[in-house]
Amino acid sequence: MITNWKLMIKGLFIFLCLLSAEMYVPSSLMAFAGNNMSLSADPTSIQADGLSTTTIKAVVDNNGILLTGVTLTFTTTQGFFQDPTTGLLDKKTIVTYSDTVGESTVVLYSDTVPGTATITCVASGIGTYIITNPAPPPPTITISVPFDVTRTVDVYFTGPGPTNSIVLSAAPSAVPADDLTPSTITAKLYDKFGTQIVKPGIPVNFTVSGVGHFSNNPVPTPITVSTDATGTATALVYSAVAGTSAINASTNGISSTIYVIFTEVAPRPILTTIVLSAAPPSVPADNLTSSTITAKLYDQNNKQITTPGISVNFVISSGVGHFSNNQTSIPVSTDGTGTATALLYSSVTGSVGVSASANGISSASIFVIFTAPPTPSPTPTPTPTPFLTSIVLTVNPTAVPADNLTPSTISAQLFDQFGKSLSLPGVSVTFTTAPAGLAHFSNNLTTIAVSTNGSGLAAALLYSQVVGTATVNATSGSITTNPVFVNFTGSGPTADILLKANPASNPADNLSASTITATLFDVFGNTVNSGVKVTFKTTLGKFTNNDVSFDAFTNSVGVATAFVSSGSVGTAQISASSNGITRYVNVTFTGEGPPAFISLSASSNWIPADGYTFTAITATILDSAGQPVAAGTAVTFTTTLGVFENGKTTLVAATTDATGTLTVHLRSTSTIATGTAVITCTSGTISQSITVGIVKLEFETEPNNDMAHADAICFNNVFLAQLSSPYEEDWYTFTINTPSRIGINFITTAIPAIATQCKTGVSTVGTYRVDIRDGNNNILMSYQNVDCIFDNGIWETGVVPAGKYYVVVYCPRLPDNSHYLSSAYYLAVFDNFYLPCGYNDKLVNSASLSLETSAYHLNVPIIDTTPYLWADLMYDPVQAAGIMFRLTDYGILENLNDFRSCNVSNLYLADGNYILHIPVLILNGISYRVDFTYVPTTDGIIWFMLRGIWPN
Repeated sequence: MITNWKLMIKGLFIFLCLLSAEMYVPSSLMAFAGNNMSLSADPTSIQADGLSTTTIKAVVDNNGILLTGVTLTFTTTQGFFQDPTTGLLDKKTIVTYSDTVGESTVVLYSDTVPGTATITCVASGIGTYIITNPAPPPPTITISVPFDVTRTVDVYFTGPGPTNSIVLSAAPSAVPADDLTPSTITAKLYDKFGTQIVKPGIPVNFTVSGVGHFSNNPVPTPITVSTDATGTATALVYSAVAGTSAINASTNGISSTIYVIFTEVAPRPILTTIVLSAAPPSVPADNLTSSTITAKLYDQNNKQITTPGISVNFVISSGVGHFSNNQTSIPVSTDGTGTATALLYSSVTGSVGVSASANGISSASIFVIFTAPPTPSPTPTPTPTPFLTSIVLTVNPTAVPADNLTPSTISAQLFDQFGKSLSLPGVSVTFTTAPAGLAHFSNNLTTIAVSTNGSGLAAALLYSQVVGTATVNATSGSITTNPVFVNFTGSGPTADILLKANPASNPADNLSASTITATLFDVFGNTVNSGVKVTFKTTLGKFTNNDVSFDAFTNSVGVATAFVSSGSVGTAQISASSNGITRYVNVTFTGEGPPAFISLSASSNWIPADGYTFTAITATILDSAGQPVAAGTAVTFTTTLGVFENGKTTLVAATTDATGTLTVHLRSTSTIATGTAVITCTSGTISQSITVGIVKLEFETEPNNDMAHADAICFNNVFLAQLSSPYEEDWYTFTINTPSRIGINFITTAIPAIATQCKTGVSTVGTYRVDIRDGNNNILMSYQNVDCIFDNGIWETGVVPAGKYYVVVYCPRLPDNSHYLSSAYYLAVFDNFYLPCGYNDKLVNSASLSLETSAYHLNVPIIDTTPYLWADLMYDPVQAAGIMFRLTDYGILENLNDFRSCNVSNLYLADGNYILHIPVLILNGISYRVDFTYVPTTDGIIWFMLRGIWPN
């Protein structure tokens, strides 16, 4: 059931188009509007990247009928049209023609410089349309229309705006306080539209408070980092002290802060001693047999350091020999046990001394004795020496979390020319990973060299804090492996949103705000990463940006926040959307709001200038929720003519109860103070005005009982008169120079006594009869006020040709052949159709809304168009675009003599929209005034949408 109408409405012009297709319409009725063209751009704002496009559409019509073949010349001040012949984007001007539905579209490409493009469309030449009629004259009519209209529309080429927000991320957000492990702080800049500013060279200032320091200084000194080609600025923060570090990034007056937790770690081992051993200590000097030199590292507490990847440099300090690389020195990284080994060979007998160094610490030398090799026994055929021909890489595991803590082990196994594992220790294998910035080895670099163990196997540990796939290959000598891949996993895109409001109820004071939090989860139930965009919207109130829509970004725990408040009472439905997922939560705003609407009416829209007659002015004041304002709300009435009951032109009062309604009275001040009184009612910041005519009061001049002695009556003045005998007639005359609509307003000053017979159901002839006659005393039309109904008021005479006319007032005979002589009467003649309505006539020609079966039907009995129409519409709840009615039936009012001129609905064009205004619509016994807007669609149905409704 429809109980509260508060939305939009547009017009009814297409009625005329339908009428033209169903009946023959003279050309004089088809030329009342003229040529028209609409020009639009969709979208109206595009990126200034030289690639983005917008569609420019022109629609041409004549009197609402779409034209074909009109020449349309489009020009632009910025950007380019595409040449339809060459396909090049080099046209500033392009010419098209309107199609069968009066339309033509062109595509505009943006410049690479931000600015405003003004697109002008000139419609010229001859357009045509065809009207099909079911009856003569001819069944089809082709009409050519000269056309000349110009329209413009603006399109904005936008680029990244100034910095409006900074999104920070810390990876990882918790690191050991070892002054070795950094947290990488990444800053990305966004403009006010939520677009990242991808521009290098923007300086970003980083400061740190609490514990920690940047990589450029062991103390917390600020640093400035410029954005790179991706628009990102990065800083590394370290700490040797456990605690929380607050890192702030700022640029262009905008700042943001993120926090990193440094956790307690065991004291970092410090290398103090290197111990070497040789196994065996004596070997043949055959250049084939090796002695394995082992280096173990010890810290300040004389405990072995088991950290892998520490580079140890072995050097021959004396004697003649070489390592497995045929050099007198070899760098080897410690393995998982903290041990580094090198193989020593010699072809010369004697003692060979070897020492090792790492991180500035050197070992004592150890000596290996190379003895004369035994005489070899002759062999028939020497076995070929195996050599390296291939390397096979394996990955375990192939997928690990991107937490910078969990490694994937990359193993390289050497193979010889026979396809067998080459158990050759000490061979240097270099591992490399790509792309840069995704992953790193245990040495925090994208490259690491590792020596093979006794099984010919070398292994490296790969870490990452970035989600993605890393490629790894290995090289030894001239041999390079095929790549292997490691997937680093993390949070996926938004799959669900947990939306909360705290508190769920607030005063509607524009101050109290509810905190709206949206927690975003991926398909695995993990919270998403920071920097994910969330769009909040509300149906009531506004966010902190003073708008009904607000964009926010998730923090490090996947939470985005907005704040909403309202000055209007009601329930706000708030939504949060990300990655196509939308969730809703309600917030209730309570209390009586300030004045937002004023409904103003007058019991009579005109009063005579007699110094004492008054009309009641009633104001109903509502808040933005459509509820009456509180009792005691201040209201001020002013008038430009006449006075209120306090004898002044200004009256200050207050509402007395909870209905929000207040009534004052306006009276005329003298017999010469005539004109239009503009009465304005103001409450708070809201004002509403109506007009009341104060008309000159004239008196009949006796005798005026026949045509020869008729009183000359002036348009819009009021005669006060009375019949003095049963057979008397009062004659009045007026002259019109051009065909006009003439209105008669006839009101008796009291209900006739004979009206008491209405209680018995006896019907009587009326009290007064009013004729309109021509100069030959022919009665053109006649009206009579029926006493049982007390039918005083306004009649509309229709279009009257130029000439002299007479108004005759007399008493008709009663059923017993007698006359009834009533009290005095007011008579006014108007030369326009829209005349004021008396209090008893306010329902004449009123529209009505009633529930029939399961749908609401709207009947509009008279609509001021050319020709006059009646219409039936039906509410359709299926449409999601608002409160929508569709046209179900309509027709032409052939004879207006049976219609009074009060409360006539009218159709008019306002700002390019057709508005149907209904001054009085009755719903459940309550009177409203309503506006509808015509909504053009392609479904072949004429639709109207509710635009506004106010109580009368």
